Amino acid sequence: MPIKLDIAERKEFILEESDKIIGNTTEPTKISVRQASQGEYTRRQDLFSSWKRQFDPEVGGDVVIQHFNYEIMKRLEVYLTLADCNIEDSDGSVLFRFRDGRISMQESEFNKAWGKLPLIIANEIHQKVLAVNPDWGPGGEVL
Repeated sequence: MPIKLDIAERKEFILEESDKIIGNTTEPTKISVRQASQGEYTRRQDLFSSWKRQFDPEVGGDVVIQHFNYEIMKRLEVYLTLADCNIEDSDGSVLFRFRDGRISMQESEFNKAWGKLPLIIANEIHQKVLAVNPDWGPGGEVL
């Protein structure tokens, strides 16, 4: 039987640490993360594609300059692979919208919603993304 492309791994998690720290004792906070596709890997690699080489008279040779922001990478990895989430905004509406196991928000909308999260929750969500996409974590692909 040939490969069928809709078989990407998808795993559900409970954000136990976040619930404990925030003091959530009602319905557990849940997310679902899917395995990244080749196109999503390529999109992530764009973060590393811009660098500049220039002569630096102080060191007497060329230097390479690359701007990188780990938090932007975390946000993008979550944007690319988050498949479901029951976190609500302060007004009780869902923070992230989904359709067919994918984010159904413009990236700028997602970025704004992501920015509302406490760091502990954002970090735990990202840890779950890395659990499903281990190549993106330490010891994974060479950056």
